[in-house]
Amino acid sequence: MNQLIVVAKKTEDEMVELCSYIKRQGYSSIILKSLELLDELLIQHCPMAIFIDIDSILIDNRLLRRLHENSPQSLLLLISARKAHPDLREAIGEYVYACISKPLDTDEIDFWLKSIQDDSS
Repeated sequence: MNQLIVVAKKTEDEMVELCSYIKRQGYSSIILKSLELLDELLIQHCPMAIFIDIDSILIDNRLLRRLHENSPQSLLLLISARKAHPDLREAIGEYVYACISKPLDTDEIDFWLKSIQDDSS
């Protein structure tokens, strides 16, 4: 099984910490600064999960649907400081595996990584 986890965010700041944490848990990770780079990556790889910081990368229901269709095995996890995203209601209900609040909590990340692993088995 592919152990790659993609983290998408325009700036690397806290995502470097997330990627370091993911690596310590035994997974490989990569930070992408745009969804165009994600499209290119999905042509060659099928990551286990894709974390997208939606506070820095503009995304809509159509884009999340396309990501899901292009890589249905990859679980989509959204990261945001905001609690509500009514404009993404459709995608969150249909294509998104989880929404994670900032600041990131390692216990919550552990929970989702274990859930992803269990779903992949």
